[in-house]
Amino acid sequence: PARTSLPAFIAVCAFGALSLLGGWLVVYGGGFYAANSKYASNATFVAGLPAIFMALLQFFAAALAFAWSLRRYLSPVASSLAACGLVFVPPLLFILRSQLVA
Repeated sequence: PARTSLPAFIAVCAFGALSLLGGWLVVYGGGFYAANSKYASNATFVAGLPAIFMALLQFFAAALAFAWSLRRYLSPVASSLAACGLVFVPPLLFILRSQLVA
């Protein structure tokens, strides 16, 4: 496979890091705020199933970006497993720990 340029590699890694951060913000905050327009003065807190889907969307985007980035160094299967493990295991442990403490 052809190697991609360094700026493309950095851009995909940045996308993955920002997606991971966004997923963690939703998980840690228990939801997210959404406004109907950018000029609205009020925002609605979204929790529950929509927040879970938003966090999963962010984590899947991060896993995809990191799997692509790791393919530079690992085989396709190893990079996919490593990316999914690094992205999905910590939030699952965080949620399980918070459920056991409560």
